[in-house]
Amino acid sequence: MNKEFRKMIDSIKSECSGNEESQVALIPHISIDGDALGSATALRQLLLEEGIAADIVVEEILPANFEFLPGFSEIKVLNENEIGSLVAKKKYKCVISIDCGDLKRLGKRSELFCVANLTGNIDHHVTNTINADYTFIEETASSTGEIIFNLFDGDRISKDISLCLYTSIISDTGGFKYGSITRSTCHAIGELISAGINFQDIYSAVFEVTSFEKVKIEGYAAESLELIDGKIAVSFLTLEQIKIAGADD
Repeated sequence: MNKEFRKMIDSIKSECSGNEESQVALIPHISIDGDALGSATALRQLLLEEGIAADIVVEEILPANFEFLPGFSEIKVLNENEIGSLVAKKKYKCVISIDCGDLKRLGKRSELFCVANLTGNIDHHVTNTINADYTFIEETASSTGEIIFNLFDGDRISKDISLCLYTSIISDTGGFKYGSITRSTCHAIGELISAGINFQDIYSAVFEVTSFEKVKIEGYAAESLELIDGKIAVSFLTLEQIKIAGADD
């Protein structure tokens, strides 16, 4: 395992010693996607395997097609008041920002980060401006999931963590279609598959499963579709259509 990464985990252990209740918060960016969710669940699983309780804290409804991820049902979906209460209590001593380039993209949860005793920052965005006690940024990585894979530095990765990291990488590479893929990415994917994950099912869940509400919305959008000057396609949705489709959340 990467020495600095190992040092962060040991520091978290020291900070939270003697307390069974979770004092670690993992906070991915708002408008959460597969990379953020996969990376967060992978890191939480690693901490659990190290004997450290940790919460993934979000402030939005989660995309249901990622419910196969280990720990998905335990993710804490909180509103602004609930987050504010945790900030006032300084509930979380250790807070790690995941796949996020700046504090604004953490929403209300940025306040959890700012009052923590120990902070971490794991990201692959070149524009990252977050200052933390422990920072792991690889601008050439395809995803934050690939960074976490690299931080293991050859150490064995459990099947559950492999599933999460594969989800992360496949999500942020568009199913291996984007130019961000490198030899390092392909090596990571090969190693994760060798852990015995069902990569076909993961691909299907990420890219082929859609909600009824989304299909309804796409139908409304198609109904209003117009072609302008043979070049520009324009469509629109009304608030009423969004409500009827049940997609107003």
